[in-house]
Order: sequence, then C-alpha cells, then structure tokens
Amino acid sequence: MQTFRIIQPTPALKPFIRYYWILQDSTSGIVSQRTLPTGCISLVFHRGERLKVTNRDELQPHSFICGQESGYSDVTSRIFSENIGTTPKDFMRIVRLQRTLSVMQHNQGIGFAQLSYECGYTDQSHMIKEFKLFSGYTPKEYIARYSPVSDYFTF
Repeated sequence: MQTFRIIQPTPALKPFIRYYWILQDSTSGIVSQRTLPTGCISLVFHRGERLKVTNRDELQPHSFICGQESGYSDVTSRIFSENIGTTPKDFMRIVRLQRTLSVMQHNQGIGFAQLSYECGYTDQSHMIKEFKLFSGYTPKEYIARYSPVSDYFTF
C-alpha cells in the first residue's frame, strides 16, 4: 500500500520551506514513481534502499540537495538488487559476457568485430573493455590461455 502525505512546516520555517512530502510504500514489488520539475530546490532523504533514476541510469544517494530540474525522473525501488545481488544493468552485462564466451566456444574462428556485434556490444572496443573488466584479460589474451567455455546458454 502506498501513502503520500504533505506536511506544512512550523511558522518559523515557513519562509524557507514550502512543505515536506512523504511517500511510503509497504508493497513487496517494484515501486515506480515519476517526479516532475517543481521549480523549487529540494532536500531529499531516503530511509530505505537507494532508489534508481531509470531514465538516467543512476542511483540516488540516501540524502541529497536537488536544484532546478528541467525534466521528469522515473524513480524505481531496487527489489532486483536485493534478490539477485547486483543491479539489473550489471546482471545483463554478466549475461552478455557469458553469451560472448558461448559464441566464442561454438564459433572458434569468429572475428572480434563480428563477435561484438552478435553479442550486443556497441563496438569491438566496448567488448574488449568489458571482457577485460570481468575476466582480467582481453579476448585475445583469454583465448591464448583458456578455452572459452560457457554453459549458460546450454539447455
């Protein structure tokens, strides 16, 4: 259940603070809220998990000052991270690495440009950078040392 409250500040703070608003949600699923520009500076506190601004792919800090906004923000809770142990974006990067290993395993003569295209990287240098981040080696170095194996896509 989601509750939203607006609380007026004390008379002493009224010249500086327009209002406090509190959004509480007790559901166990993903909570998504679109925030719109208000024309005001905001001081934000999150008591629970950090929220993700999905349209900018960033996590909000637990507390921050927000200046003038010029567009909307889609703010989403991080239920995925709590259950999986990583963000959805990082999980997809890991799946893409496993896909890369699987394609390398089954198509040993594939060129790296074709491999990066087939596995969803923006380009070959993007694939090499991510591959090295997760494995410690470039794809060429990895193949020289190990046989690429992934059973992630085997059914």
